[in-house]
Amino acid sequence: MKEYIDTPTYMGLATQQRSRKYILCLLILFLTYQLYRAHGPITAQVPFVPVPPPPCDQTSFPEIPGPSPKAIEAWSELRELFDAHPPNVELEHADFEGGQTVKPTVELLDEFLDLTSVEAKDMQNEHAQVVKNIPQYPDGQFNGKGIVMIAGGRYSEYASTTLGMIRLLGGRLPVEVWMKDRNEEQLGWCEELAPQGMACRFVEDYIDDMSPFSHHYQLKTPVMLLSSFSEILFLDSDCLPVVNPDRVFDAPAYRLLGAVLWPDYWGTTESPWTPYITGAKNKKDLRRPTYQTVDSGQMMWNKEMHWQTLALAAYYNYHGPQYFYTLITQGGPGWGDKDTFPTALRALSAPWHFVPHKLETQRYDDGHGYGIGTGMAMLQADPRYDNEQRPMFLHSNFVKMSARRLMCGTCIEDESALSEKQREDGEDVEFDGRIIMRKDPVWEMLNFSKRIFATRVKVESEKEKKEKEQEEKKKKEKDEEEEEEEEEEDKDDSKRNRKEQEKKTSREPGSNKSSKSKDEDIGLGSDEKEQNDSEGGAKEGERQPKLKAQPFSRSRSILQRKPQPGSDLDPQASSQQDNEPFELNWMGRLNTERDIWRVLERSACEGVWSEERLCRRTRRHLDLTFGKMERWRGECVGSMEG
Repeated sequence: MKEYIDTPTYMGLATQQRSRKYILCLLILFLTYQLYRAHGPITAQVPFVPVPPPPCDQTSFPEIPGPSPKAIEAWSELRELFDAHPPNVELEHADFEGGQTVKPTVELLDEFLDLTSVEAKDMQNEHAQVVKNIPQYPDGQFNGKGIVMIAGGRYSEYASTTLGMIRLLGGRLPVEVWMKDRNEEQLGWCEELAPQGMACRFVEDYIDDMSPFSHHYQLKTPVMLLSSFSEILFLDSDCLPVVNPDRVFDAPAYRLLGAVLWPDYWGTTESPWTPYITGAKNKKDLRRPTYQTVDSGQMMWNKEMHWQTLALAAYYNYHGPQYFYTLITQGGPGWGDKDTFPTALRALSAPWHFVPHKLETQRYDDGHGYGIGTGMAMLQADPRYDNEQRPMFLHSNFVKMSARRLMCGTCIEDESALSEKQREDGEDVEFDGRIIMRKDPVWEMLNFSKRIFATRVKVESEKEKKEKEQEEKKKKEKDEEEEEEEEEEDKDDSKRNRKEQEKKTSREPGSNKSSKSKDEDIGLGSDEKEQNDSEGGAKEGERQPKLKAQPFSRSRSILQRKPQPGSDLDPQASSQQDNEPFELNWMGRLNTERDIWRVLERSACEGVWSEERLCRRTRRHLDLTFGKMERWRGECVGSMEG
């Protein structure tokens, strides 16, 4: 006998089934959308709408003259002078025990180098002879403002991106691109640069013996001295402008002082002998130095105003690897050319401007615009604004802006090289015309057509802020309690020792003086004696106060301490004020990453580094990440800000 379901019940079951199907479809759509948001192109939904830039000067560029005979002669004289006064000892370079970034004590800075007072005095005499005999500035041999850069080999690829950004942003300054010799030139590259107001120079054409220059960065000072420009903006090949760099010469501090340097992450770790040897001080300085190191990826230099200091910095670099790099840096970070420039300025008491804004670390994009993890570039501020922090340069010290580096990996076209790479780096490697490291966040973001640079600042919630404040307060209270306990222990030890001394004195025959009168006899009043007891004037048997080991801060701001008049942080008319760091969203506001990829797309598709597969990948990333736009072909586009 068949069972029948009445019509209302059947209709109810059918409706329930349809509802479940609808809910399941909606759930699938929602999950698909969330997956797309997490892994799809983050800007594909909002096509890029270009903002009309200010008009650019499209006139042709004048020809750049080469170094003058008198400039070459001046270098020859300097070379003879440097050879006549070499360092009397060779200082071997080694890191501090525990690594470069440990915070060294004054004792460690003093004892790190095995340098005797006799050796330091001899080197001071050699240094004084160099300063005394630096040739005079060759009048009339240098002209106008210009940009100087060192390229060659793989650095030429990075330089091509920087040079492209200069012209895309509307920069019209002439550029000299220096290479060590013709073997470093990418065939045909110099011919491409010439119509853009850029000239290739080869150091070997002006310096006969290249043997003293074992490192590329040693060449910075010789090329600045030989350059045809009288006013120089020096840029590392990987230091990109984010606004029109021509305007940097309008900085009031530069016009007044003639030299501008930018901060690096670290405080100086120079030897206490450094100011004595260079003549900045008349004795060994055992106080902890407080000034910041510099980032020489960008420098401004007026040669007429600072010829002697530039020549002295050249002396430090000429003998840098054997002596001065280690003397100035010891075992700390930044061994190389960068701190030879402020050392020369201090040695001659020359005026200069130190940009008052601390550098900001540009970090990876987490996929939603926020910065995460390891930094990839250094953002340096515009020196035209002392009271406001605006970006000027993006020093790509970690991830280099090269199409082949970003889109083609190491450009290993042979798949057989993959097995060797897998043995070195594990199984987390694959080959797709390039070596892909799956754990590398840059490769991951490029694979999903996302931005590399963070464009937003993650705002902390009120709860997070309160928790952070409470943690800092607890830490501060704990530190204060420890200090109070140590002070109490020191006082107890001092009292105990004083009583023992009084007993000892009272036992001596003919002694009827109190400890107070005895102290007064040797010139110590009660206040002075108390200060002496509390400030390390510990006698034999007393417990010395404990020294706290603190990590070396890599991001310490020069603004955390107030500059003293006449100090390096406040050179003469330079004003320094505490300013809040600029927000990371400047990258989105200026469209800098988009402009970089426009330059990279041109490099990948045209010219000496072009390659079909590289062009296709770069163009795809540009279109999917920033939207379809007109290709850049070297014309002036202009800066959107500045």
